[in-house]
Amino acid sequence: MIVVADVELALDNSLFPPEIQLRRVRGRSINRSLLQDANALLVRSITVVDAKLLHDTPVRFVGTATAGTDHLDIEYLQECGISYCSAAGCNANAVIDYCMTGLAQWLLSTGRQVQELEVGIVGAGHTGSELARRLTRLGCQVLVNDPPLQASGIADTRLEFVSLATISKCHVVSLHVPYIFGSEFPTHLLIDGEFLEAMPEQSLLINSCRGGVVDEAACLRHLLTRSNCSAVIDVWKGEPEVDAKLVAAATIATPHIAGYSNKAKKGAAAKVQTALLNFLAIDQFSDTKQINTGPFQSSLDEAVDLNYPDNIWKLPTEVLRLTQLSDRFKSLVRENQNRSKFDSLRSELRQRREFSEIQLESHRLSAVEQQTCQALGFCLDTD
Repeated sequence: MIVVADVELALDNSLFPPEIQLRRVRGRSINRSLLQDANALLVRSITVVDAKLLHDTPVRFVGTATAGTDHLDIEYLQECGISYCSAAGCNANAVIDYCMTGLAQWLLSTGRQVQELEVGIVGAGHTGSELARRLTRLGCQVLVNDPPLQASGIADTRLEFVSLATISKCHVVSLHVPYIFGSEFPTHLLIDGEFLEAMPEQSLLINSCRGGVVDEAACLRHLLTRSNCSAVIDVWKGEPEVDAKLVAAATIATPHIAGYSNKAKKGAAAKVQTALLNFLAIDQFSDTKQINTGPFQSSLDEAVDLNYPDNIWKLPTEVLRLTQLSDRFKSLVRENQNRSKFDSLRSELRQRREFSEIQLESHRLSAVEQQTCQALGFCLDTD
Protein backbone atom coordinates (compact mmCIF):
# COMPACT_ATOMS: atom_id res chain seq x y z
CA MET A 1 0.00 0.00 0.00
CA ILE A 2 1.53 3.30 -1.11
CA VAL A 3 0.92 6.71 0.47
CA VAL A 4 2.27 9.78 -1.33
CA ALA A 5 2.85 12.66 1.06
CA ASP A 6 4.23 16.19 0.90
CA VAL A 7 7.79 16.09 2.21
CA GLU A 8 7.07 19.04 4.52
CA LEU A 9 4.36 17.21 6.49
CA ALA A 10 5.47 16.39 10.05
CA LEU A 11 4.27 12.78 9.90
CA ASP A 12 5.16 10.28 12.60
CA ASN A 13 6.62 7.34 10.67
CA SER A 14 6.38 5.11 13.74
CA LEU A 15 2.58 5.14 13.43
CA PHE A 16 2.66 3.53 9.99
CA PRO A 17 2.65 -0.30 9.93
CA PRO A 18 5.14 -2.13 7.68
CA GLU A 19 2.59 -2.72 4.91
CA ILE A 20 2.44 1.02 4.18
CA GLN A 21 5.11 2.42 1.89
CA LEU A 22 5.47 6.16 2.44
CA ARG A 23 6.64 8.13 -0.58
CA ARG A 24 7.69 11.71 0.26
CA VAL A 25 7.49 14.30 -2.53
CA ARG A 26 7.76 18.08 -2.69
CA GLY A 27 4.25 19.50 -2.74
CA ARG A 28 4.62 21.50 -5.94
CA SER A 29 6.09 18.43 -7.68
CA ILE A 30 3.16 16.08 -7.04
CA ASN A 31 1.67 15.07 -10.39
CA ARG A 32 -0.50 12.31 -11.81
CA SER A 33 2.43 10.14 -12.89
CA LEU A 34 3.58 9.91 -9.28
CA LEU A 35 0.15 8.64 -8.24
CA GLN A 36 -0.25 5.77 -10.71
CA ASP A 37 0.23 3.18 -7.96
CA ALA A 38 -0.72 5.29 -4.92
CA ASN A 39 -3.63 4.49 -2.64
CA ALA A 40 -3.64 7.70 -0.62
CA LEU A 41 -2.40 11.27 -0.88
CA LEU A 42 -1.47 13.70 1.92
CA VAL A 43 -0.92 17.32 0.88
CA ARG A 44 -0.71 20.96 1.91
CA SER A 45 -2.39 24.00 0.35
CA ILE A 46 0.21 24.27 -2.45
CA THR A 47 -1.06 21.07 -4.15
CA VAL A 48 -4.26 21.33 -6.18
CA VAL A 49 -6.17 18.07 -5.95
CA ASP A 50 -8.68 17.68 -8.77
CA ALA A 51 -9.59 15.48 -11.74
CA LYS A 52 -6.44 16.52 -13.59
CA LEU A 53 -4.33 15.11 -10.76
CA LEU A 54 -6.34 12.03 -9.76
CA HIS A 55 -7.96 10.77 -12.97
CA ASP A 56 -7.15 7.10 -13.60
CA THR A 57 -5.21 6.74 -10.34
CA PRO A 58 -6.03 4.30 -7.52
CA VAL A 59 -6.08 7.08 -4.90
CA ARG A 60 -9.03 6.55 -2.56
CA PHE A 61 -8.13 8.92 0.27
CA VAL A 62 -6.93 12.53 0.32
CA GLY A 63 -5.87 14.35 3.45
CA THR A 64 -4.82 17.98 3.61
CA ALA A 65 -2.89 19.29 6.60
CA THR A 66 -4.59 22.67 6.25
CA ALA A 67 -7.68 24.37 7.59
CA GLY A 68 -8.86 25.50 4.16
CA THR A 69 -9.92 23.11 1.41
CA ASP A 70 -10.18 25.43 -1.60
CA HIS A 71 -7.26 23.55 -3.22
CA LEU A 72 -9.38 20.38 -3.17
CA ASP A 73 -12.11 19.78 -5.72
CA ILE A 74 -14.57 18.48 -3.14
CA GLU A 75 -17.33 17.90 -5.69
CA TYR A 76 -15.02 15.72 -7.78
CA LEU A 77 -13.84 13.75 -4.75
CA GLN A 78 -17.42 13.10 -3.68
CA GLU A 79 -18.48 12.06 -7.18
CA CYS A 80 -15.61 9.56 -7.31
CA GLY A 81 -16.22 8.24 -3.81
CA ILE A 82 -12.79 9.40 -2.66
CA SER A 83 -12.64 10.03 1.09
CA TYR A 84 -11.02 13.24 2.27
CA CYS A 85 -10.24 15.14 5.44
CA SER A 86 -8.70 18.44 6.51
CA ALA A 87 -6.96 19.70 9.62
CA ALA A 88 -9.43 22.46 10.46
CA GLY A 89 -8.57 24.20 13.72
CA CYS A 90 -5.03 22.85 14.08
CA ASN A 91 -3.34 26.11 13.11
CA ALA A 92 -5.85 28.48 14.73
CA ASN A 93 -3.57 29.56 17.58
CA ALA A 94 -0.63 30.14 15.24
CA VAL A 95 -2.78 32.35 13.00
CA ILE A 96 -4.08 34.28 16.01
CA ASP A 97 -0.52 34.85 17.23
CA TYR A 98 0.27 36.26 13.78
CA CYS A 99 -2.74 38.59 13.90
CA MET A 100 -1.88 39.72 17.43
CA THR A 101 1.68 40.48 16.35
CA GLY A 102 0.46 42.50 13.39
CA LEU A 103 -1.89 44.37 15.71
CA ALA A 104 0.93 44.96 18.22
CA GLN A 105 3.19 46.38 15.50
CA TRP A 106 0.40 48.72 14.40
CA LEU A 107 -0.34 49.87 17.96
CA LEU A 108 3.33 50.62 18.57
CA SER A 109 3.66 52.60 15.34
CA THR A 110 0.42 54.58 15.69
CA GLY A 111 0.30 55.09 19.45
CA ARG A 112 -3.28 53.84 19.56
CA GLN A 113 -4.59 52.15 22.72
CA VAL A 114 -6.10 48.72 22.32
CA GLN A 115 -9.05 49.51 24.61
CA GLU A 116 -10.28 52.25 22.26
CA LEU A 117 -10.47 49.97 19.24
CA GLU A 118 -13.49 48.57 17.47
CA VAL A 119 -12.33 45.39 15.73
CA GLY A 120 -14.24 43.66 12.98
CA ILE A 121 -13.75 39.94 12.33
CA VAL A 122 -14.95 38.42 9.08
CA GLY A 123 -15.44 34.69 9.63
CA ALA A 124 -16.11 33.17 13.05
CA GLY A 125 -14.87 29.61 12.68
CA HIS A 126 -12.10 28.08 14.81
CA THR A 127 -9.75 31.02 14.32
CA GLY A 128 -12.13 33.95 14.12
CA SER A 129 -14.11 33.01 17.22
CA GLU A 130 -10.99 32.47 19.35
CA LEU A 131 -9.48 35.74 18.10
CA ALA A 132 -12.72 37.48 19.10
CA ARG A 133 -12.43 36.00 22.59
CA ARG A 134 -8.84 37.19 23.05
CA LEU A 135 -9.57 40.67 21.72
CA THR A 136 -12.54 41.00 24.04
CA ARG A 137 -10.25 40.16 26.97
CA LEU A 138 -7.94 42.95 25.79
CA GLY A 139 -10.80 45.42 26.07
CA CYS A 140 -11.70 45.81 22.39
CA GLN A 141 -15.24 46.04 21.12
CA VAL A 142 -15.49 43.10 18.74
CA LEU A 143 -17.98 42.83 15.89
CA VAL A 144 -18.35 39.71 13.73
CA ASN A 145 -19.61 39.02 10.23
CA ASP A 146 -20.34 35.42 9.23
CA PRO A 147 -23.63 35.05 7.33
CA PRO A 148 -23.50 31.25 6.87
CA LEU A 149 -22.70 30.65 10.53
CA GLN A 150 -25.36 33.12 11.62
CA ALA A 151 -27.92 31.45 9.35
CA SER A 152 -27.03 28.01 10.73
CA GLY A 153 -28.36 28.90 14.16
CA ILE A 154 -25.39 27.27 15.92
CA ALA A 155 -23.29 30.41 16.35
CA ASP A 156 -21.85 31.42 19.71
CA THR A 157 -24.45 33.74 21.21
CA ARG A 158 -21.67 35.83 22.77
CA LEU A 159 -20.62 37.00 19.31
CA GLU A 160 -22.14 40.22 18.00
CA PHE A 161 -23.05 39.63 14.36
CA VAL A 162 -23.29 42.64 12.06
CA SER A 163 -23.33 43.37 8.35
CA LEU A 164 -20.15 43.54 6.25
CA ALA A 165 -20.83 47.26 5.77
CA THR A 166 -20.71 47.76 9.53
CA ILE A 167 -17.44 45.80 9.71
CA SER A 168 -15.90 48.18 7.17
CA LYS A 169 -16.28 51.04 9.67
CA CYS A 170 -14.04 49.32 12.26
CA HIS A 171 -10.54 50.53 13.14
CA VAL A 172 -9.13 47.03 12.60
CA VAL A 173 -10.49 44.32 10.30
CA SER A 174 -9.20 40.73 10.35
CA LEU A 175 -10.25 38.15 7.76
CA HIS A 176 -10.82 34.47 8.60
CA VAL A 177 -13.00 32.96 5.89
CA PRO A 178 -12.44 30.13 3.41
CA TYR A 179 -12.07 31.00 -0.25
CA ILE A 180 -15.40 30.21 -1.92
CA PHE A 181 -16.19 31.01 -5.54
CA GLY A 182 -19.91 30.88 -6.18
CA SER A 183 -22.46 29.24 -3.85
CA GLU A 184 -24.90 31.08 -1.60
CA PHE A 185 -22.16 32.72 0.46
CA PRO A 186 -19.19 33.42 -1.85
CA THR A 187 -16.03 35.00 -0.46
CA HIS A 188 -14.32 35.65 -3.80
CA LEU A 189 -13.33 39.36 -3.75
CA LEU A 190 -15.44 39.80 -0.63
CA ILE A 191 -13.29 42.75 0.43
CA ASP A 192 -13.65 45.08 -2.54
CA GLY A 193 -13.04 48.74 -3.30
CA GLU A 194 -16.30 49.86 -1.71
CA PHE A 195 -15.41 48.11 1.54
CA LEU A 196 -11.90 49.56 1.61
CA GLU A 197 -13.09 53.08 0.84
CA ALA A 198 -15.44 52.88 3.83
CA MET A 199 -12.64 52.04 6.27
CA PRO A 200 -11.80 54.94 8.60
CA GLU A 201 -8.58 56.93 8.68
CA GLN A 202 -5.65 55.23 10.43
CA SER A 203 -7.17 51.78 10.04
CA LEU A 204 -5.64 48.32 9.72
CA LEU A 205 -6.61 45.41 7.47
CA ILE A 206 -5.21 41.95 8.28
CA ASN A 207 -5.58 39.14 5.74
CA SER A 208 -4.32 35.75 6.90
CA CYS A 209 -6.95 33.52 5.24
CA ARG A 210 -6.84 33.39 1.43
CA GLY A 211 -5.60 35.78 -1.25
CA GLY A 212 -8.70 35.69 -3.45
CA VAL A 213 -10.85 37.08 -0.63
CA VAL A 214 -9.43 40.58 -1.18
CA ASP A 215 -9.55 42.55 -4.42
CA GLU A 216 -5.80 43.12 -4.67
CA ALA A 217 -6.04 45.94 -7.23
CA ALA A 218 -8.47 47.80 -4.98
CA CYS A 219 -6.29 47.11 -1.95
CA LEU A 220 -3.26 48.57 -3.72
CA ARG A 221 -5.20 51.73 -4.62
CA HIS A 222 -6.40 51.94 -1.03
CA LEU A 223 -2.88 51.81 0.40
CA LEU A 224 -1.36 54.18 -2.17
CA THR A 225 -4.05 56.85 -1.89
CA ARG A 226 -4.51 56.69 1.90
CA SER A 227 -1.06 56.74 3.41
CA ASN A 228 -2.32 56.47 7.00
CA CYS A 229 -4.09 53.16 6.34
CA SER A 230 -2.17 49.95 6.91
CA ALA A 231 -2.36 46.34 5.77
CA VAL A 232 -0.80 43.16 7.10
CA ILE A 233 -0.98 40.63 4.25
CA ASP A 234 0.07 37.00 4.47
CA VAL A 235 -1.84 35.45 1.56
CA TRP A 236 -1.78 36.31 -2.14
CA LYS A 237 -3.68 35.61 -5.31
CA GLY A 238 -1.71 33.17 -7.47
CA GLU A 239 0.90 32.18 -4.88
CA PRO A 240 3.86 31.84 -5.17
CA GLU A 241 3.51 34.59 -7.77
CA VAL A 242 2.58 37.82 -6.01
CA ASP A 243 1.72 41.39 -6.92
CA ALA A 244 5.05 43.14 -6.35
CA LYS A 245 3.42 46.56 -6.01
CA LEU A 246 1.01 45.33 -3.34
CA VAL A 247 3.85 43.62 -1.47
CA ALA A 248 5.75 46.89 -1.44
CA ALA A 249 2.70 48.89 -0.31
CA ALA A 250 1.73 46.55 2.52
CA THR A 251 2.91 47.49 6.01
CA ILE A 252 3.81 43.85 6.61
CA ALA A 253 3.98 41.31 3.79
CA THR A 254 4.75 37.65 4.45
CA PRO A 255 4.72 34.43 2.37
CA HIS A 256 1.68 32.59 3.77
CA ILE A 257 3.22 31.78 7.15
CA ALA A 258 0.51 32.86 9.61
CA GLY A 259 -0.45 29.28 10.44
CA TYR A 260 3.13 28.01 10.42
CA SER A 261 4.34 26.80 13.80
CA ASN A 262 5.93 23.62 15.07
CA LYS A 263 2.85 22.77 17.10
CA ALA A 264 0.40 23.52 14.27
CA LYS A 265 2.37 21.47 11.74
CA LYS A 266 2.59 18.47 14.07
CA GLY A 267 -1.06 18.72 15.06
CA ALA A 268 -2.25 18.99 11.45
CA ALA A 269 -0.09 16.08 10.29
CA ALA A 270 -1.28 13.93 13.21
CA LYS A 271 -4.91 14.70 12.38
CA VAL A 272 -4.71 13.67 8.72
CA GLN A 273 -2.48 10.68 9.56
CA THR A 274 -4.98 9.42 12.12
CA ALA A 275 -7.83 9.91 9.63
CA LEU A 276 -5.92 7.93 7.01
CA LEU A 277 -5.20 5.04 9.36
CA ASN A 278 -8.85 5.00 10.44
CA PHE A 279 -9.89 4.95 6.79
CA LEU A 280 -7.59 1.99 6.17
CA ALA A 281 -9.00 0.30 9.30
CA ILE A 282 -5.52 -0.01 10.76
CA ASP A 283 -5.73 -0.14 14.53
CA GLN A 284 -2.10 -0.77 15.42
CA PHE A 285 -1.62 2.82 16.48
CA SER A 286 -2.66 5.13 19.28
CA ASP A 287 -4.75 8.11 18.27
CA THR A 288 -4.13 9.54 21.72
CA LYS A 289 -0.36 9.74 21.30
CA GLN A 290 0.81 13.00 22.83
CA ILE A 291 2.96 15.46 20.92
CA ASN A 292 5.52 17.23 23.06
CA THR A 293 4.46 20.84 22.65
CA GLY A 294 4.30 21.95 26.28
CA PRO A 295 5.46 25.32 27.63
CA PHE A 296 9.14 26.02 27.83
CA GLN A 297 10.94 28.67 29.84
CA SER A 298 11.72 31.58 27.56
CA SER A 299 14.22 34.36 28.07
CA LEU A 300 12.71 36.47 25.30
CA ASP A 301 10.91 38.61 27.88
CA GLU A 302 14.34 39.70 29.15
CA ALA A 303 14.87 41.54 25.85
CA VAL A 304 11.83 43.73 26.50
CA ASP A 305 11.48 46.41 29.18
CA LEU A 306 8.50 45.04 31.06
CA ASN A 307 8.57 47.79 33.68
CA TYR A 308 6.38 49.98 31.49
CA PRO A 309 2.91 48.81 30.50
CA ASP A 310 3.14 50.51 27.11
CA ASN A 311 6.10 48.33 26.19
CA ILE A 312 4.29 45.08 26.85
CA TRP A 313 3.15 45.24 23.22
CA LYS A 314 6.75 44.80 22.13
CA LEU A 315 6.65 41.24 23.43
CA PRO A 316 4.68 39.71 20.51
CA THR A 317 6.95 41.47 18.02
CA GLU A 318 10.03 40.03 19.76
CA VAL A 319 8.64 36.50 19.77
CA LEU A 320 7.38 36.56 16.18
CA ARG A 321 9.60 38.91 14.20
CA LEU A 322 7.21 39.79 11.40
CA THR A 323 8.93 43.03 10.45
CA GLN A 324 12.23 41.29 9.76
CA LEU A 325 10.53 38.52 7.81
CA SER A 326 8.53 41.08 5.85
CA ASP A 327 11.68 43.01 4.97
CA ARG A 328 13.28 39.84 3.61
CA PHE A 329 10.19 38.89 1.63
CA LYS A 330 9.87 42.37 0.15
CA SER A 331 13.54 42.31 -0.84
CA LEU A 332 13.12 38.96 -2.62
CA VAL A 333 10.06 40.24 -4.46
CA ARG A 334 11.96 43.34 -5.59
CA GLU A 335 14.70 41.04 -6.90
CA ASN A 336 12.07 38.83 -8.59
CA GLN A 337 13.14 35.82 -6.51
CA ASN A 338 9.88 35.32 -4.65
CA ARG A 339 8.79 32.26 -6.65
CA SER A 340 11.96 30.30 -5.89
CA LYS A 341 12.21 31.50 -2.28
CA PHE A 342 8.52 31.52 -1.29
CA ASP A 343 8.54 27.98 0.10
CA SER A 344 12.04 28.18 1.58
CA LEU A 345 11.06 31.20 3.69
CA ARG A 346 8.09 29.23 5.01
CA SER A 347 10.31 26.27 5.85
CA GLU A 348 12.48 28.47 8.04
CA LEU A 349 9.54 28.80 10.46
CA ARG A 350 9.01 25.09 11.02
CA GLN A 351 10.41 25.42 14.57
CA ARG A 352 8.37 28.52 15.41
CA ARG A 353 6.82 28.44 18.89
CA GLU A 354 3.30 29.59 19.62
CA PHE A 355 2.64 32.15 22.37
CA SER A 356 0.96 29.47 24.50
CA GLU A 357 4.26 27.58 24.63
CA ILE A 358 6.18 30.53 26.06
CA GLN A 359 6.11 30.76 29.83
CA LEU A 360 6.69 34.22 31.32
CA GLU A 361 7.76 35.06 34.85
CA SER A 362 4.75 36.52 36.66
CA HIS A 363 6.81 38.47 39.21
CA ARG A 364 8.31 40.56 36.43
CA LEU A 365 4.89 41.74 35.26
CA SER A 366 2.35 44.08 36.78
CA ALA A 367 -1.21 42.86 37.22
CA VAL A 368 -2.26 44.75 34.08
CA GLU A 369 0.64 43.32 32.10
CA GLN A 370 -0.20 39.82 33.28
CA GLN A 371 -3.77 40.23 32.06
CA THR A 372 -2.55 41.57 28.72
CA CYS A 373 -0.06 38.73 28.25
CA GLN A 374 -2.67 36.10 29.06
CA ALA A 375 -5.13 37.69 26.64
CA LEU A 376 -2.43 37.68 23.97
CA GLY A 377 -2.05 33.95 24.57
CA PHE A 378 1.14 33.71 26.61
CA CYS A 379 1.55 31.32 29.53
CA LEU A 380 2.44 32.64 33.01
CA ASP A 381 4.32 30.66 35.63
CA THR A 382 2.52 29.73 38.83
CA ASP A 383 5.11 31.11 41.26
